[in-house]
Amino acid sequence: MINRKKDPMITIIGVPTSSSGMMEGVARGPSVLRRAGLIDVLATYCDVQDYGDVLFSQPIPEKSADSGVIAERSLVSMIYAVNNVLTQERFPLVIGGDCTILLGCLAAARDIHNHITMLFVDGHEDAYATYQSPTLQTWNLDLHLV
Repeated sequence: MINRKKDPMITIIGVPTSSSGMMEGVARGPSVLRRAGLIDVLATYCDVQDYGDVLFSQPIPEKSADSGVIAERSLVSMIYAVNNVLTQERFPLVIGGDCTILLGCLAAARDIHNHITMLFVDGHEDAYATYQSPTLQTWNLDLHLV
């Protein structure tokens, strides 16, 4: 028989965005994972709350005048959502389809815990500097920006 623990306290945070500034494709990641039953399955093993999706500025496919990064303003709001969950002493499980969700998670962990430990697995380069990036989309800048 499976031991169904309720000890871990997880809060799901959806980040329906894309570093292209378009609300399609990978931006649908959180809704797809919820419809597939992610929360119900996790709830059989631990205490799960669904924070819902992060409310953020509608991403637009334009470069920031300050950094040159596309859809920069929408990235900042992720930090606040993860900070809120960490201060409640819950584990944030951030779901999305775009690599840029990493930025909000790492910045929040740095703000709350003053250090970051990370295991990062991805299929492409994520550490370009803004002046080297072929696209200026944050999916290939995220490790450099941290």
